[in-house]
Amino acid sequence: MAEQETPQSPTNRRTPVEEKMLAKRNLAVALSLAAFIVLIFAVTMLRLSGN
Repeated sequence: MAEQETPQSPTNRRTPVEEKMLAKRNLAVALSLAAFIVLIFAVTMLRLSGN
């Protein structure tokens, strides 16, 4: 039997453009989450002050 060579796995490196896109997406997710938290807090405060 002939020995089979194991294929080399490609490296999962990101290009600088992909890094910038990922950073922008992460920032958008973080800002959206922060806005949602502020909204929930504001609604809670308004409902508590109404009682």
